[in-house]
Amino acid sequence: PLYPFSGKICPYDGVFYINSTTRVGAVTDGLSNTMFFSERTYIGPNQNAPNYAKANSSIQRVGGWAWCGWNSMEDYILSSAVPINWSGCAVPYCDDRIPAMGSWHTGGVNAAFGDGSVKFVNASISLLTLQILTARADGQPIPADFQ
Repeated sequence: PLYPFSGKICPYDGVFYINSTTRVGAVTDGLSNTMFFSERTYIGPNQNAPNYAKANSSIQRVGGWAWCGWNSMEDYILSSAVPINWSGCAVPYCDDRIPAMGSWHTGGVNAAFGDGSVKFVNASISLLTLQILTARADGQPIPADFQ
């Protein structure tokens, strides 16, 4: 499909989300196994700048949230609902790539984990692996495509 990620699909199971009060003790998957932050470029290396006017509805569709205005990119909470460096859907007026993790590095992003470590996360990992890394308490082992 042209637009496979439509609909609100994020369960707010990460560390940071709207009105979160997550404590370190709630990260039962282990701090070294849980991604807290990731890089995010404003535009992708092969893309034009996102359409900021469409950002609010896009953020809501993938389950994210922003506490700045619709035209402020500084404070978007990222989502693992789409793959790393996802370039967006192929239909007009769609900017669901705004909450996607991304960077100008070849092949992935740098991400900070709960133990304070920074690891390079390869963009080739599966979407399921990315979602397991960003969940704080799903009890799933880290898949081999990350290790």
